[in-house]
Amino acid sequence: MVWSVVRHGSYSGAAATQGISHTTVSRRIAALEKSAGARLLVRSDGAWEPTDLGRQFVSAAEGIETALDSLALESGGAGGGVKGLVRVLAPDGLGGIAVGEAMRRLSETHPGVRLEMINAARRPSANLVGIDVAVVVGRPEVSRNESFHVADYFLGLYASAAYVERHPALESPAQLQEHPLLYFIESMQDVPELIDPVRHLPRMHQSIGATSSMVHVELTRSGAGIGLLPCYLADRAGVRAPTHSLASAPS
Repeated sequence: MVWSVVRHGSYSGAAATQGISHTTVSRRIAALEKSAGARLLVRSDGAWEPTDLGRQFVSAAEGIETALDSLALESGGAGGGVKGLVRVLAPDGLGGIAVGEAMRRLSETHPGVRLEMINAARRPSANLVGIDVAVVVGRPEVSRNESFHVADYFLGLYASAAYVERHPALESPAQLQEHPLLYFIESMQDVPELIDPVRHLPRMHQSIGATSSMVHVELTRSGAGIGLLPCYLADRAGVRAPTHSLASAPS
């Protein structure tokens, strides 16, 4: 039961998979924690994550699942195909453009696999419990997991044609300080590679903040200000080339 809650991030998600009520899941977790004499789950960033003891429960459950799947494969029974839940963490822009297409192909090849994508720009972490594949910004610090470089990630300053026409021409980076910035909400962003570029523009006030790169793009297209955007998203959206390139971060 602990494994199911961690896998889905919530009691309700685990309940839906098990075909039981949210209350039943809560009661069973409480009973397990009472029997273990310690907490197995803690709330973190809107999802349930295991404690150190809880990780042992999760590891044991995964081992049991692997063993059962192996028996099904060897026997040639109904479980002989590839199946199960795969959870992917990816930034919303990359998730919609590249990861989503890869997931579509995987689901067609292996219809028994259920895929879930969690969209967020996260900093590298060795403790992304319940996540099978993670695309992160920065260099991951992993021990047991395999990691590899996907691509270089570039940010640039962009504006819509309408916005540029309404304002005097920008001839130097210093002039940007007088314009409103469209970017992440600083207090809700903990990825250093996404925070550092803003320090190059200390006098540029943030007009509208959002937690989604896709929203930044649409706000820029609407002429709400100058967007600090991933170059691959801005190019696809047709907004003007960056006035000044600020930074790149491996992802």
